[in-house]
Amino acid sequence: MTVDQSGPQTVADFPFGPAHETRVDTWKVELHRMAVATALATGLLVVSVDMPGTGEAPGPLTADGDRLLSALVGEIRRRRPGEPVAYLGLSFGGHWAVKLALRGVVDAAVDIGGPTGAGEPEEPIDVLALPYGMPGILGNALGLAALPKAAGTDGMLAAFSLRRQGLLGLPADDVDTCVPLLAANGAHDQFIPRGDTTRLAALPNTTVWIVPGATHCAAEHIRPLPAGTWAWLLTRPPFRRHLAVRTA
Repeated sequence: MTVDQSGPQTVADFPFGPAHETRVDTWKVELHRMAVATALATGLLVVSVDMPGTGEAPGPLTADGDRLLSALVGEIRRRRPGEPVAYLGLSFGGHWAVKLALRGVVDAAVDIGGPTGAGEPEEPIDVLALPYGMPGILGNALGLAALPKAAGTDGMLAAFSLRRQGLLGLPADDVDTCVPLLAANGAHDQFIPRGDTTRLAALPNTTVWIVPGATHCAAEHIRPLPAGTWAWLLTRPPFRRHLAVRTA
């Protein structure tokens, strides 16, 4: 499994696994304990990376940042041929997890609290009204010299909306068009509309978990939630088959 952050960093030397990606206010080093726990609990190789616009990642956050992450996945596949690759993203990292899944770049993906645009137009995000300094944090990731202006936020959000990019129109009964995707978040997220998570359930091969009484990324349950994602991932066909081969 891979976490989105700049240069790949092998946390544990296991034969395959997920990539872990950071969020706009968190760097990969701050998720080190989660990455190690994932590797030890699952036996997977875990690669941690800074997502575009954060940490050591080159360049600002842009709507086509998935190209950088796709190249990372390609390098992992080159080094580990024939092994499945999953992607786990927290907060804005979840946006990339969903996009990589919909584009078929990875074999499975986990989105925890990612903005997707799935809730549009009924549940828009008012960027400048977000709490805890988030407008400035986003502006910094985007490489802006000052806070974004109200007139420009609609265009900024439109660029990142997976709905407006035409990626959310897959028929729910066509399971071959989407790799396994798990989308999870707290029921009372202070940043991301609930529809950005729940409406992903209309996609094929997609599971949605809403955690009652929890906020952004279900932070109040940050220990049991990752454990649940490990179990989900290891029971997906690409990983279940690979584990069966390894233990045979």
